[in-house]
Amino acid sequence: MRHTAIAGVIGTGIVLCGSLMAAVNSEPPSPAKQSSQTVVQTGSPAVSVPKPDLVIEKVQWTTAPDPSGGTQVSIAYTVFNNGPVATRLRPTAAGRAAWSANPVNNWLFMCSSDMRELPNGTYPPPQGGIALELGAHQRMTVSGGGVVPAGKRVEFRVTADSLNWVDESNETNNTKAFIWPPPVPLKAPIQK
Repeated sequence: MRHTAIAGVIGTGIVLCGSLMAAVNSEPPSPAKQSSQTVVQTGSPAVSVPKPDLVIEKVQWTTAPDPSGGTQVSIAYTVFNNGPVATRLRPTAAGRAAWSANPVNNWLFMCSSDMRELPNGTYPPPQGGIALELGAHQRMTVSGGGVVPAGKRVEFRVTADSLNWVDESNETNNTKAFIWPPPVPLKAPIQK
């Protein structure tokens, strides 16, 4: 069966139409090109389809006393798509299933913030949070946070694509973490 594909460039995004999109959504990546691109055979010639890359660029936080006696930590973090295509063009199997089961989520991925108590606490299972869709080289600032109980020390973690709905070229840069309260700075050495 011969497939035809139409690809057009609109602004900085790529729009894929017809059977090319169906081929991207249904064929596994070529082992030779798994790192950043997938070659999709749609007849002849083959079409190379790049992947998005979600990156947590920076994390900032503010604090305020909480009525419970703890500290309310409010987090703002920037999610950047360092890839040449929109995130909606490269869903994983989990992303396609979620979009099919709940169409209100179509083309979105989830970002979350969570925390664990130190020294031995664990993070909760992956969860959703803020829903985003980013175009090629687009960024957005997201917020999150939580309450640190009085006398406790926690590690906060922020994650882009927390439910793994986007097939990315690099899955290792989706998370950043920080400790609250921050470690006490060491005193300067005594000069002799």
